[in-house]
Amino acid sequence: MPPLPPPPLPPSPLLLPSHSSLLPLSFLNVDDIPFLMDHFAPTPFDHIPPQVFQRIRMFCYRYPAHSKCRKKEWITVQTISVPMQKNASDFLSVPEIPQVDVLKNVPKSLITGAPRFAFRELKKEDRETLLKTCLYEVKCLQQEEKSTLKREQIADLEINLAKKKGIDNLEDHVELRLMRTQQVKNSLLQFAGIADSVVPADDGTFQDDVLLTVQQSNHLINSINNPEARKKRQSLFLDDLPNEKWNVTKPIKYVLDSSLEMKDGQLVMKALDEIGSQTCIKFERVEEQPNESHLFFVKIPQSNICGLSYIGRVEDVNPIYLSFACEENFGIIIHETLHALGINHQQLRFDRDDYLIVKWENINPKLYDYFAVSDLKKFTSYGVSYDYYSIMHYGPYVGGVNSNKPTLVPKYQSERFLKVIGQRKALSDKDVELLTAMYCSKGCTDANVYCGFWALKRLCTDSSWMNKNCRKSCGLC
Repeated sequence: MPPLPPPPLPPSPLLLPSHSSLLPLSFLNVDDIPFLMDHFAPTPFDHIPPQVFQRIRMFCYRYPAHSKCRKKEWITVQTISVPMQKNASDFLSVPEIPQVDVLKNVPKSLITGAPRFAFRELKKEDRETLLKTCLYEVKCLQQEEKSTLKREQIADLEINLAKKKGIDNLEDHVELRLMRTQQVKNSLLQFAGIADSVVPADDGTFQDDVLLTVQQSNHLINSINNPEARKKRQSLFLDDLPNEKWNVTKPIKYVLDSSLEMKDGQLVMKALDEIGSQTCIKFERVEEQPNESHLFFVKIPQSNICGLSYIGRVEDVNPIYLSFACEENFGIIIHETLHALGINHQQLRFDRDDYLIVKWENINPKLYDYFAVSDLKKFTSYGVSYDYYSIMHYGPYVGGVNSNKPTLVPKYQSERFLKVIGQRKALSDKDVELLTAMYCSKGCTDANVYCGFWALKRLCTDSSWMNKNCRKSCGLC
């Protein structure tokens, strides 16, 4: 009797029409990947959702000798062309968010000088200069392997955290967050007029080390894509968003994950002591993760990542991922902790161009989000002036095509401050001043996110409205 034919293969849930790649698909364990690889089409670029493709590539990156990874399609190469979302129609729709006109009931004399951009528009000459690198130096429509790898590393970190938090459909949860982050970056490119020529680096981060929540991404996308929204505030102005601001009437609790070695934990404690010794913000180490907001320091094995953090308090845990594999780890810990406290990068302030020359001819267009000036209606300076010494400032060579040439050049005393910007040694005096304004002026608030802008324009003494509504930025309490 001849042997029975093998049973038909079950239909793979992954071989879906190409538009299905837009869905945040729930995926499988790493152990399941080799089995599924047998059922894919000959080329990995057909009908495979991007996140699935990335997980397979990640598996074969880790286990190149595995028998299932010997097909040429799965061998890691320098650059790859994976299915990518480019246009707004390629992404899941973003919910519209009600707007609040922050300039309503503000005196006309103050409104006149208030910029109303969401993110500053890219000048035509800067746009043309930036895109020239796509002709010869940067493959602007391809994803680099390092971006894909970083995205998968972050996905793994976030999935592990989601497991600890008991989140249902955790793969979908993490994939949606990563997709939304990429959508923010793509929206920025569209606003800058370069989306047809550039695909942003799909590395899971915003500005290289910032993790965005889905809610934050939705706010940013609304702000960028809706012209009317650029007149209005949506989020991240922590004075009137107590759910994103930490309660510092008691110490902020933190947990050191078991992944940290003793010396790593000691460095984290030293960094938190540095913040606590100069501000009213205190920290308390606890052994078990509490059922309330806290910081969670995790050591990661990826040497290509120095640190990662969310901006502002995240319910109910703020993970801070650190590799301890970079120079000046002490300063990196402080930098990422300040992100968690709600502070953005210094070089993205609304007044950045008054202090820095941006060398667009040396900037990688795929990293445009590193240089997009932040929405003035989302982050306030509290009247603290621009600071070359800030531990939140990026270095002069960040995001460059030629790593030997600067992308950011200080306008004042250039040679001196080229050696200063990007320092990770300690909090600057103005870092302390900003933290103090944010957290240590009990009962003292600003009623408007523009208060910091107006204070820096020296308008505090010219208006009774300012004296009443901008007491924090004007230093009146």
